[in-house]
Amino acid sequence: AGAVEKSKFRKTDVNREYKVSRSYPDVLVVPRTVTDADILRSGQFRSEGRVPALTWCGRSGGSIWRCSQPRVGLQGHQCAEDEKLVREIGRSEGRGRGEGGRIYPPDYLYAMSGGLGLEQVVNRCASDVRVFDLRPKSSAVANRATGGGYEMQGAYPKAEIKFYNIQNIHAVRDSMTRLRALCESPQASDIDFGSKAESTGWLTHLRTILSASWELAFIVSHKKVPCLVHCSHGWDRTSQVCALAQLLLDPYYRTIDGFSALVEKDWLSFGHPFHLRCMHGEAKGARNDDQSSPVFLQFLDCVAQLVAMFPSFFEFNGRYPMLVATHIWSCRFGTFLGNTECERIGEDYRGRTHSLWTYLSQNKAYLTSPFYDRRGKQESGEDKLFLPPLSTILRRVKVWEYFLQKSPKETLAGVPERVGKFKFPPPPPPPERSSEDDASSFASSSPPPAPSGLDFKDPLSRPDVDPDIFGMRCDGDEGEAWMRSAEDDARAAEARHREQKRRADLARSLSVGVEQVVFEEGEEGV
Repeated sequence: AGAVEKSKFRKTDVNREYKVSRSYPDVLVVPRTVTDADILRSGQFRSEGRVPALTWCGRSGGSIWRCSQPRVGLQGHQCAEDEKLVREIGRSEGRGRGEGGRIYPPDYLYAMSGGLGLEQVVNRCASDVRVFDLRPKSSAVANRATGGGYEMQGAYPKAEIKFYNIQNIHAVRDSMTRLRALCESPQASDIDFGSKAESTGWLTHLRTILSASWELAFIVSHKKVPCLVHCSHGWDRTSQVCALAQLLLDPYYRTIDGFSALVEKDWLSFGHPFHLRCMHGEAKGARNDDQSSPVFLQFLDCVAQLVAMFPSFFEFNGRYPMLVATHIWSCRFGTFLGNTECERIGEDYRGRTHSLWTYLSQNKAYLTSPFYDRRGKQESGEDKLFLPPLSTILRRVKVWEYFLQKSPKETLAGVPERVGKFKFPPPPPPPERSSEDDASSFASSSPPPAPSGLDFKDPLSRPDVDPDIFGMRCDGDEGEAWMRSAEDDARAAEARHREQKRRADLARSLSVGVEQVVFEEGEEGV
């Protein structure tokens, strides 16, 4: 909100009643120098009307913008208003060539990126805008035959484009099918399980997405250059990379409340078609299986990988993304119903269903990581930038526990009995009740009232018995249990120290009192 108040950006309600794009939010943030008429014309040139719009900006510069592909076609169509919008995005930073032309040592860039060729991008950047086209270049070129395409250099001279080779929904769906079959097969060989998991292509997809997200975060944070991100429609791969980059850039999104805000913004408000991709409530014969794909699940897998590698940077533990993934298809909550914000408002899903975020917030004690470093939690993204060397992320990607839960073979190690009781904090106490309430409850055989809005009539809503939480097993369980055990020992030691200090203070005060009484009696005797 603070960035929007600055002169370089403005909020516009040009998409009120969703007349520019039905898959966009009704309020957009654009450069102040761009008029609503420009946005309307640009919307006619972009696929599905998804014009370039701001999704994140840093306090000291650098921003992320998202959109869909331009409708260039085989004829090489152009749109002056769209070109102006992209040009003004570059000018909005007021830097032109990044962070004051700062040059980074080549050895530093190589160590951070692992040889991505960032020296050309960062040190020799001659563009005002960096365009992240997340598709393979062959796909972007082929889309021109169907009226799509990409930003041509002649029309966007101040923009530099790079293709990131993230595969489409069909390749993602096929990879997950193969991975699930491997994980759930009782005949799968344990010796070459790793190589077979790699052959599914799923882990390669994850690395490609994480690499593009890391590069986006690096350029935004180091060069302060505005980056424009899109794929074809701008609601699948674009949502993945924009959201992951913001996880790396902004510590707020690495908290439980912040993560829900991130999903609401970059997935729900910006129109990821959950119904189309997840087929909620569709009969088997009525499904359009060709459009189904676990795109959001793939994003959660990337998040879970980062949480497992760097637990101190995240307020939530590995159980949190697993629980969100479980409820993509459970339909216990209405959070992921519908395709667009427009549809969800029209159907009043929020008013007619329960929110997943409310449920997760009520069970926050079970989903909070004991490793989380809370120091500087409220500091800006620049102060708490999370950007480890890329190789330390990509080389440690592995099969997520979510896919191993239904494996017929034991895969996840248990927690030692000594610290098993510390796996979870104790359940919240039941609500206080009077003796009259207990008598009436016993007489009517009705369940006790639910605290915090939970319905105890549904046993799955009770956090202390919910199998969605307590049935999950994560690689981090043992580490969390030992950490909680150490915290429990520290609390016990502190309590003992306080008790010893209290007794010492009491003994000292009693001793002083006795000496005072003896002295006064002696004076009277004299």
